[in-house]
Order: sequence, then structure tokens, then C-alpha cells
Amino acid sequence: MRCIYCLEDKDASAFKGREHVTPQAFGLFTNNLVLKCVCDDCNRYFGRELDLKLARDSPEAFDRITVGLKPATEFESLGPRSTSHVEFQEGPLVGGKGYAVASRDGGETLGVLAFPQVWFAHAADGPYEKFRADNVPTKEELVARGYKPGIPLFVRTFEIEDPTAFLASKGFKLDGEPRRLDEQPEGRVRIENVLRIAEPEFRAATKIALNYLAAVIGWETALDPIFGNARNFARYGKTRGRVRVYAFENRWFLGRKGHYVSLRRAEDMIVAQLSLLMRTQYIVVLADGDTSVTISSTAHVFDLDDGRLKEIEPLPLVPGRSLKPIT
Repeated sequence: MRCIYCLEDKDASAFKGREHVTPQAFGLFTNNLVLKCVCDDCNRYFGRELDLKLARDSPEAFDRITVGLKPATEFESLGPRSTSHVEFQEGPLVGGKGYAVASRDGGETLGVLAFPQVWFAHAADGPYEKFRADNVPTKEELVARGYKPGIPLFVRTFEIEDPTAFLASKGFKLDGEPRRLDEQPEGRVRIENVLRIAEPEFRAATKIALNYLAAVIGWETALDPIFGNARNFARYGKTRGRVRVYAFENRWFLGRKGHYVSLRRAEDMIVAQLSLLMRTQYIVVLADGDTSVTISSTAHVFDLDDGRLKEIEPLPLVPGRSLKPIT
């Protein structure tokens, strides 16, 4: 058997797992679309990388709580590895950043923890310039940003295990202990939730799109070289080729609980359209240019209200937007 992602010929024993068109974290459905043409190595990679990102650190991750796919008490984030974050609007961490965690009181509201971070200022009352621990500048870099040597530097640290040693590694020699909070602040504060849609989400959308093509058209078709950029982008990321992916606000199924996936030919392109939990609509150009591959327009809704997979007529693509590359 040949895997549609790594393209390696493997024994049937290497295909024991089942790859779902939509990740299992987003629900199981009657007559679900499941693939046996993705090898276990690729299946595991997608599960611990792309599917995990969607389920724990994406706009759709929060929608899982809203629609009841996951209780707030069981929410799991990627912690400091999160690309989404919250910004504190008040309290001791005002202006700082954190990430969502499971409900602490058993209710429907998520909790928030602060990222490990360091703040710098030339005055005790600020204003402070704030850096996450993985992005703290060295002393030389801070001077290049406009800080004046010889003028006292005030430092605040949050969730840094050993602030003195950490700052020493960046070239700072401290006269005293940096001001810090040894424990996370308690209570309720206003926050702003900042959600980023970027390459991990685009790769996940591409993987779902190619999975859908393999499920409804056939795995042999998914092996065609015209889908090489799509398979490489989904499996290996930006170093192995790219595919065009567009994200829009979903206009068609607002208020419905479920997912939508479709496939069609648009001009000389093979295009997939999908939306998980009806928040963001992704358009994935799987192939572009003349091709002998036959694609019939098809679409399905994964309905969370009754747990069923339903075939429907494809919805329109986003009007007034060209999917062709700008040259």
C-alpha cells in the first residue's frame, strides 16, 4: 500500500490506524468519512501536531467548549507553546499576556494563567516594555531598542523560576532581586482573547481537504502528482512546498452546529471549501493548471445536532475574491 502523504510503499500492517477526514476531537458521526490510505507514521504525526493544534489552540478550540464538545473543566491548552493568547486589561498583570486553561471552579468559564515573561522600564511605575520569556532581548539588544546605559533599569518578572540566573544569561547584572509575583494572581479580571490563524491552521485545513478528496474521489486520485504541493505542505510544512489557503469569516452556516467540507473545480483549479464548527471558512486550492483528473462537485455537512454525516449541494465560494496567485 502507498500512503497518500509520505508516498512510501509499506506493508498493510503499517496502516492499522484510521485517519478521519475531520479530527476526532471535533466529533464522531454516523457513516463518518474514514481513510485507510494514511500510514500510521503520518497518522501519528497529524494527531500530535496539526490535530492537537486545532483542538487546543485555535479559534475552533474555544468553539468546542461553546458547543459542548468539550466541558470547560477538561479544556487543555498548549500552555506557553500557544500561539493564541489573552491580554490582561486590568489587575497586576495589566498589559501582560497569558493563556487559557481549564475551569478551576467547575463552571463553564475558562481560567487564565500568565505566560513566563519579563518587563523592562526606566521608571518604577513604567511604562514597561513586555516580553515573553522565549523572546527576552539581551542587554545589547535592549540598548539597541533605545534603552540608555547607565540609567537605572527596573525589571518585573512573572513565572520565571530563577529570575536572577535567567536575566544573567541575557547579560544583566542585578543590584537587587527583580520584582516578581511568586504565585499567579487570583480573582476575576477583564481580558481580551487574541486568536491567530496562521500556518499551522492552514496546514490542518489542507490536510482535511486532501483527506476529503481521498474519501469522496478515491485514494488513487489523491496520489496524483498535481496534489504534490498540497500533500507536502500538510505533511512537512513550508520547507517542502506551499499551497494557497484563504481564510474568511463564515457566512453560510452561522448558528448551526457542525462542520462543512466541499470539493469542486473552479476554472482550472481544484478547490476545497471547509469550516469547522462554522466559525472560519477556509478555501484550499489543492491543484492549479490543466489536469486530466476528473473532479465532481460534492459537499457534506457533519451535523452535531444529530451526529450524522449528510451530503448536500456545494455552497458558493466567497464572491468577488480571486483565488489565482498575484503575479
